[in-house]
Amino acid sequence: FLLVPCPLLVAVLAFATNNEHVTPSIDGLASYISENGAGGLIKYSFDYVGIFGTAEAWKLLGYFNLAALILYYVPGPTKEGPRTATGHVPKYVDNGVAHCVLSSLLFVGGAYLGLYDAGILYDVFPGTIGALNAFGLVFCVFLYVKGLYAPSTAD
Repeated sequence: FLLVPCPLLVAVLAFATNNEHVTPSIDGLASYISENGAGGLIKYSFDYVGIFGTAEAWKLLGYFNLAALILYYVPGPTKEGPRTATGHVPKYVDNGVAHCVLSSLLFVGGAYLGLYDAGILYDVFPGTIGALNAFGLVFCVFLYVKGLYAPSTAD
């Protein structure tokens, strides 16, 4: 159910709070809707963020996915999660703080080395919203199919 309204809501909120044509307030949004209609708001919202984002946003998303992969290689103590109804006890490496520090240092280091501007998150914000929406929808469908046909546990 949430796969449809969430990308729409995020695109509208990004447009309404960051675009120069809308005063970032409820009144400003209502005024924009009265002038352009709800269809105009939706159209211009997706024009603003892009249906699939931008190439720069996908590069940034790729960096963050690589940083997430590093999580598997950062050492830390192994912990156990709560037992599920079927008796499965998930195990995980407790390395969140170390990963946070390392990924932050990698980001700052990349900016220092001139690989990108440190303000890249701000610069590609609208396209990032579109890229994250597209990636999130595809990933949710993948997880749904995997859960139905190749579950990791009996849960």
